[in-house]
Amino acid sequence: MNVRPTQTSSYQLVQAGLNLNFAKLVRAQEMVSSGKRILRPSDDPIGASTALALRRQLGDVGRYLGSVSSARPMLELATSALNDASGLLADAKQLVVSGMNGTLNDSDRAAIATQRQLVAAFPGNPKVPDALLNIATSQFELGDGAASRRTLEELIAKHPQSEAAVKARQRLAIR
Repeated sequence: MNVRPTQTSSYQLVQAGLNLNFAKLVRAQEMVSSGKRILRPSDDPIGASTALALRRQLGDVGRYLGSVSSARPMLELATSALNDASGLLADAKQLVVSGMNGTLNDSDRAAIATQRQLVAAFPGNPKVPDALLNIATSQFELGDGAASRRTLEELIAKHPQSEAAVKARQRLAIR
């Protein structure tokens, strides 16, 4: 057997090496131009499957975020409705206690009830803090200090930045 290298075999080895290096160069240029390490699934099967799994998870997270975004307004609306209902129940309890108090006569009870109805009917009105302050004043002057305190606390809780809330804080500090 003849093991002697010939020019043809040497040429073929060099040409095969050049072709291999050229293919590696083309591959490197594709990676640089695309900015991706995996261009085809055959480049890295494990990496390709990992990339697909991550893409699927990103889609899931996107859907979850969309669900949260659409549910948030409904939850805020429900929270607001529950807070309003809680306030109405507290107001009703306060009116019942004030109405049952023996020091109030029928016209006093009717006046406080009317004022409470107006506050409940127009909660966004800018005059509500002053109306609550007036209700608290009436309750205090009629001898119902506990109801007056609750009304002042409600005023401070619902309208903390109002001028009436400043007066309510002062009245609570004195009592």
